[in-house]
Amino acid sequence: MGHISKIQISARGTNKPPKIEFDHSVRAWYIRFGNAKVVKTISEDRPGVIAAIDLDAHNQVVGLELIGVKEFSIEWLRKFSPVDISKADLERSVFVPAEAI
Repeated sequence: MGHISKIQISARGTNKPPKIEFDHSVRAWYIRFGNAKVVKTISEDRPGVIAAIDLDAHNQVVGLELIGVKEFSIEWLRKFSPVDISKADLERSVFVPAEAI
């Protein structure tokens, strides 16, 4: 797929720090910026990683899924993210295991 222009997270999504979930079995990370219902997902392939951006009914970012990540850090996320996460409070993020579906 083509490169996605940087999508910004909503100012309303920055009140709480994001929840970062990790699923070791598939090397997938999900950065959850909000709890709104996902109505659309757009994706982009990047070298070694697939990025999927979940959007709500107002095209605001609900979450960002990264599949195939070999090594994760907040610094890496800031550089790599196809979503403009400059307003997200990543330093206070909570890391949790991925929820079972």
